[in-house]
Amino acid sequence: MSANRWTEETYKERKPLNIAIVGYTDSRHDAPFGDPDWQVWGLNNLHVQSTPEQLKGFTRWYDLHDAKSIVTDPVHATWLTQTELPVYVWNVNPLWPTSVEYPRNEIIEEFGKYFTNSVSWMIAHAILEGATSIGIYGVDMAQSGEYSAQRPSCEYFLGLAAGLGIELIIAETSDLLKTTSLYGDSDSGFRAKLEQRSAELRSRIGQIETEVDRLSAARYQMLGALESNDYILGVWTMPSAIREAKVSSDPNLPLLTT
Repeated sequence: MSANRWTEETYKERKPLNIAIVGYTDSRHDAPFGDPDWQVWGLNNLHVQSTPEQLKGFTRWYDLHDAKSIVTDPVHATWLTQTELPVYVWNVNPLWPTSVEYPRNEIIEEFGKYFTNSVSWMIAHAILEGATSIGIYGVDMAQSGEYSAQRPSCEYFLGLAAGLGIELIIAETSDLLKTTSLYGDSDSGFRAKLEQRSAELRSRIGQIETEVDRLSAARYQMLGALESNDYILGVWTMPSAIREAKVSSDPNLPLLTT
């Protein structure tokens, strides 16, 4: 990282600036909405999942995707034409009155190019603007696949922030900056418990599969018995007669049945 804007001395002199970055998972509800001491930044189409009260608490928005991708979501595209929040995008769009050009070149010059997701760009922007506290809410990065691949970039910029003395507040449910044990320390038992649990689950799955095979064999036996019984029923027996008593009009004749 270069020192184009901040040095250790100037960072110590900066005024308090608390910035909360809010994503989609449940811990977003813990963000400091309505707290005048905090800026609250949202992104993409999070407004769809936000309550009216939460929307009032946001102070800034980001959508760092190309315009063609953005307009494929008509609800979001319409919202961008109506919102009063400043919306940081790659390029100002006259259809989005509050759009603001994201300082991409300045960010890259200051921090390099290790950006794999929108949250990383937002963290870097918060650092550049002189944040003294950065809170991360609704950004768990806990799933496999895309989000786990994006996690290292977020942690890199959070590490830069911590190195500059910025206070970090990470939701408890987030996997960011979390580990189950310290490398080199004795095993805390957490991994052993997980391995034991995996062995137990595999054993139970094996038992269930054995039971499924047994029940499947029993089912085929029952189907065979039913087929045999139906064959005998259809070939060797006559359909049961439906008997209805009919009263003869002649009282001297016996009752007739068919």
